[in-house]
Amino acid sequence: MKRISLPLTVLALLAALAVTGCGGSDGEEATTGSGGQTTSAQRDAGGAGAADGGSATGGGGGAGGQSDDGGGEGLRDTGPRAPRDPENLPEPAEGSRRAAPGVPVSKGGDNSIQTWGTEASASEREEVTRILRAFYDARAAGDWARACTYLASRQKAEFASFVRGRGGNAACAEAMRGLASQVPASAFDKEARIDYVLSLRVGEGNAFLIYTRPGEAQVYANAFADEGGTWKVVSVGPSVVYR
Repeated sequence: MKRISLPLTVLALLAALAVTGCGGSDGEEATTGSGGQTTSAQRDAGGAGAADGGSATGGGGGAGGQSDDGGGEGLRDTGPRAPRDPENLPEPAEGSRRAAPGVPVSKGGDNSIQTWGTEASASEREEVTRILRAFYDARAAGDWARACTYLASRQKAEFASFVRGRGGNAACAEAMRGLASQVPASAFDKEARIDYVLSLRVGEGNAFLIYTRPGEAQVYANAFADEGGTWKVVSVGPSVVYR
């Protein structure tokens, strides 16, 4: 297959394709921070509410101008660290606007992913987890055509645009294959390991799945978009839920 030549403007996508090459001590991209900075997961989701006139940065409250109904009460500066015993956490309460049990939040910081929309149902959480696992498994196996089928249309089109004169799933797969050739296979294997799902936040046609990985202290999030009643992957690499 013809090797894809990558201009400098395209190299930024490598940060979304794998854990290597991103910011952070473990190669992960730092996504949230105090001071109202937009998170990368929200940017991947197209601002997740900004298009509707809301703010994509909750700055301590919910995104899109949505307030955290916790009112700051009980918030602890837990940073990105995962709970010590997630299996014994209470189940997330469907419809709640509070961050789910075990999800790290920061008093006075940006909790807009953790408190985005409302908590989804257990069945929807399981379905989105299945989709993300399937996407990561396909990517780890080098099955780029299958991986592209799980991507949101905008992300698929962005990948396809790197293959001139072509479009659709085949072009997306070719572009992903070319980009992945510059990333160690072990990085994709690592990202495919989802341990415990803490929360699924849904609202305004977007969602954030928040989860841990085996043996790691960090908590991760992936963005999704609802396309015709099916959740599609927006952020092709995980983002760390930072304080």
